[in-house]
Amino acid sequence: MLTDDNIRTCNIALKLVPKTFEQEMEAHGEIQHPASTRRGNLTPSSLALDIYRWLPSLESPKRDSVVNHFAIFPGMVRALVGAAPAHLQSMYNDFDESKKQMFSEHMKHLPCGLAVIPGVAASGRSTFVKFYALMHLAEQPAPGSRNQVLILAQQHQVLDNYEPSFRRSLEKYGAPPHTFPRIERAYTTSAEIRAAVDTPSQPASSQVPNELDKIDQHLTESFLDEFRQVAVQGSKGGASRNFGSGPLHVSITKDVINPSGRRVNERTDPINTIYKAKVREADIVLATPSTARGILFRRKFHPTLVIMDENARTRELTTIMAISSFPSAKLFMLLGDPQQHAPVTYHREDTPEAFDKQIGLSCLERVKRGGAALPALLYNHRQYGYLQKKPSAWFYDNLMKSGVKGHFPPPVRVVHSMIAELTGLRKSVRIIVDVTNSNEQSINTSFKNDYHIHYILRILEFFLNSPTFTSVDGKQPGTIAVVSYYKAQAAEIQLVLYRREVLDFRLHVTAEEMAKRVRVGTVGSFHGEGADLVIIDYTRTKGPGFTGDSHLNATAHTRSIQGEIILMNQSSFASQKNSANSSLTKNLHMIYDHLENKRRVLKITFCDHCLGWGHEGGGCVEKPKCSRCYEVGHVASSCPNCGELGHYSGHFGSVKACYRCGGDHLQVNCAESPEVYCTDCNIPGHVPGRDLCLTARRLSQQQQHVPWDGSTEDNEWDSEEW
Repeated sequence: MLTDDNIRTCNIALKLVPKTFEQEMEAHGEIQHPASTRRGNLTPSSLALDIYRWLPSLESPKRDSVVNHFAIFPGMVRALVGAAPAHLQSMYNDFDESKKQMFSEHMKHLPCGLAVIPGVAASGRSTFVKFYALMHLAEQPAPGSRNQVLILAQQHQVLDNYEPSFRRSLEKYGAPPHTFPRIERAYTTSAEIRAAVDTPSQPASSQVPNELDKIDQHLTESFLDEFRQVAVQGSKGGASRNFGSGPLHVSITKDVINPSGRRVNERTDPINTIYKAKVREADIVLATPSTARGILFRRKFHPTLVIMDENARTRELTTIMAISSFPSAKLFMLLGDPQQHAPVTYHREDTPEAFDKQIGLSCLERVKRGGAALPALLYNHRQYGYLQKKPSAWFYDNLMKSGVKGHFPPPVRVVHSMIAELTGLRKSVRIIVDVTNSNEQSINTSFKNDYHIHYILRILEFFLNSPTFTSVDGKQPGTIAVVSYYKAQAAEIQLVLYRREVLDFRLHVTAEEMAKRVRVGTVGSFHGEGADLVIIDYTRTKGPGFTGDSHLNATAHTRSIQGEIILMNQSSFASQKNSANSSLTKNLHMIYDHLENKRRVLKITFCDHCLGWGHEGGGCVEKPKCSRCYEVGHVASSCPNCGELGHYSGHFGSVKACYRCGGDHLQVNCAESPEVYCTDCNIPGHVPGRDLCLTARRLSQQQQHVPWDGSTEDNEWDSEEW
């Protein structure tokens, strides 16, 4: 009780709680005290309660709580006896040893109906998920019931890849069209709804990027089409006030609010009607845990199987939220790679909050540490040329196995030789290029490295213009991924690759070809994806930063299919040689030293005067070459063709023409090619994370440092050498 003496000194601090964390706390309260469930919410099932009681202790489950998944889903057993539908039987027959054992033996012993399945990078977890989901849908449910699957992931990018992946798998195995499941990608973000509603009223000739240009890839085509139809019909029927007068904000967890702030009846609102119909009719829904927690979503979608992919990146509270939210589920499945990027808890270092470490730990990681997870999926199906061998030793205690039949098919031999030709090193599928005179540049909390970008352009020019660089099957041109540890560097590379001069006069490729064959992003954006050639840009030169994080390293060095070129400066960690055993630099020393001992490190210098290699600009006798327009005779700082944003044109002389098309206008007004557009600040002329973006400057990024606690030993036989 407060008294008259202390009431004047009592301080009350208000703290805003993120929506997801608020949902997690509500779900946590429901599962602890089901009777306290808020009106309108679904009460957690007895299965969820059993899982929740078992998870914290990680003790051996009680005998009567261990279930056989064939008892839960009897139709699954058909795959073992060869009686599954033909396309699904073919999928199962193509499984490797670890996936077949997982399905036929290990999943007979599930504590409380929870399957926790860790797996190494590129082990085909999504393949297992697709097969299991499709087999479940192919079962014959009881009359009046229906099998439905919910697939959750913390990141939108993981989910965006699932729908086309399902279709590709079904087509590959010859599934009849009538067996294709109805898959819906569910969102609750108001921007996506606004895009679908506002787009019909936007003039087709408008050069200003609209909302749909930026986010339509996040909506399923059918959902967008129906939104457009409703918008058109509504405007014809005099209901345009709901579509044209401003953004229509749709929240799935509450009633719909129209632009005037008045509540809209769920039963009559067309947007809600479409959303409910889509969710209700779906066989498989892909969503984030926050989306799936919505009241309207849970009322209309009742999954019998809930799968959380990449659960190693999900907070434990989020996992518990998902388990408690779907009483219709008969089995929960958690999959992920604990050696890849872990969940992050944001907190102030000077005032840490209770249970921060526990909150930031995924259920998959806790169950794995407790020894209660199912055996891991161990076969790497992505990497050829024995690329998986060293990551297996570095990050997986030599457990990762090769799942490919031909380690060096002809296209891999081509890449093998091309890397040697480019660098002058002995043949290898993994090499390091150390641009010794490069320098990192700080961009707020991020970093970029211009000299590294010049070497990336050299690699792209060499590989993109070679007709012999193809996919492993030889049917498609080879793809390239540029993976950076820092957002500023990734944004800088993207901006360079947007420029017409670079495409026309340096790389000699079209913008369309570049978009199809080259992808640039940070390490975290490449989870579950790969490319024929991967360029890993560590960026740093003065200090290691977080680049020695074992989770990030495990991701970065398992993205390549045929070859890997690493841009790493020894100067970034050389001064910490003595403390490497107890610091994050251990991984950097381990990677660099191994390749240097095998004579697979190219140390090279860059000349910013002539853009050549092997010497520095101070003693260069060659004619200068501009890194902006690639004309000979001047350097970038005095380029007369500059039309870039971010500096005063008077500093370099007046701007004469658009650097995109040569017209008498600035590039921001150029209609000749798609405009560069920043989604951080909604201003054209740069990409997100660019140092020009004031919004990006204000964004602080906290990095999680995970100490290296493993040990590796180099093998006498080096299988990376061919």
